[in-house]
Amino acid sequence: MSFTSSSSYRSTTSCGSKFSYDHEGTVYCYCGMNAPLVTSNSGENLGRRFYGCNKYKDKGCKFFVWHDKPLDNEHVKNMMIQLRNENRDLQKENVRLKNETRVLSKVVHELSVKIQGLKKMSSVERYIDLADEVAVLKAKIEVVEAKLKSCQMEATKEARSKKDV
Repeated sequence: MSFTSSSSYRSTTSCGSKFSYDHEGTVYCYCGMNAPLVTSNSGENLGRRFYGCNKYKDKGCKFFVWHDKPLDNEHVKNMMIQLRNENRDLQKENVRLKNETRVLSKVVHELSVKIQGLKKMSSVERYIDLADEVAVLKAKIEVVEAKLKSCQMEATKEARSKKDV
């Protein structure tokens, strides 16, 4: 839907109700508020953009109008659904890896404290054993952080590809 007009504000109807937009294409709901352009995340209309009342969560004026025509290409719809699902999976993996990193960092800190205590006791063998354990845990943290960074990059790439579609 293209909103262009020579006048400052113009009204049009949608389902028998009037809404307005200005010369820059800003759409206003029945409340008179700016109606943002939002992208649908639901099954049949996945990726389709619409304008809606800014107060919809607070039971606003129920303003709603589609910006795009429905997608008629099943292949594109299926790709969008797959990308959305992969993005959700990556977000879950991202959260899991962040939690794992937090736990491992806490263990490394606890072991470092133990090492400091053992240093004071002058027990070289205990110190070496714990130092090795800390090195192993630090290596595990680096692997988890690398996975986390990879997931974040993948999520960013998917988000960009969704915008391009």
